[in-house]
Amino acid sequence: AWAGLWCLVIGSSAAAAIVVTLRTLCDETTARAAAPFVAVAPTAIWIAVSADAYYAGVAAWGITLLALATRNRRPALTGAGAGLLLGWGIFLNYGLGLMAIPAVAVLCTAPSRRVVTRVLLPAVGATLAVVGAFAATGFWWIDGYILVQQRYWQGIATNRPFQYWSWANLASVVCAIGLGSVAGLSLAFNRAALRRRSVLHLLVLASLVAIMCADLSMLSKAETERIWLPFTVWLTAAGALLPARSRRWWLVANVVGALALNHLIMTNW
Repeated sequence: AWAGLWCLVIGSSAAAAIVVTLRTLCDETTARAAAPFVAVAPTAIWIAVSADAYYAGVAAWGITLLALATRNRRPALTGAGAGLLLGWGIFLNYGLGLMAIPAVAVLCTAPSRRVVTRVLLPAVGATLAVVGAFAATGFWWIDGYILVQQRYWQGIATNRPFQYWSWANLASVVCAIGLGSVAGLSLAFNRAALRRRSVLHLLVLASLVAIMCADLSMLSKAETERIWLPFTVWLTAAGALLPARSRRWWLVANVVGALALNHLIMTNW
């Protein structure tokens, strides 16, 4: 019971982390526009029942601390905190190494290269400290990753053809983030916004790239509605890209979709 409560609380806090990140890097208006979509997305279904919610919370706060480090007066301390969380994340889930992609997106929005250096050095140092601590106790991440791949391909992967799941995984993402966020995602491919380094556009696309990398790795086949929570929680913020006059209706679509998934589809969760 306590483990479930722990995962629920940490996982739910990812929503706050996303809003704080957007308020830090964008503005109050963008953060407020994204908040309802982040809060009521169908991802909440799996945050409530899965340990992957804990992983999502840890990764989200790691990105948030990285964002804060690019804007505050103590980048070394905050950057080190980001590195500790993101470093811890890769030992929670091998797939969280892909959180490096959203992290790079955050660093791309930094005011200058000097700021990037002042943030990146302590962040990388803290991550290496986590890796070193595990290595000192006898666990080497690369060896573990290789063995996980071997066990995966010797087991359930043989019953899950990539030709089908490469597309079914993405369908699961659509269900997990809601139609409102999918509609917003279609507006993320804006060249003008990307050229001016719009934070929301960069974060959404970085999360999408991370998902595509996970999909093409062939190590994620089925159950991606929960396994990819660390990435999909960021995609929910895409709803803020929608025109203000239509957001309310897309938000209703998200709520109805979440309720329909929870009531009409029989899952193991």
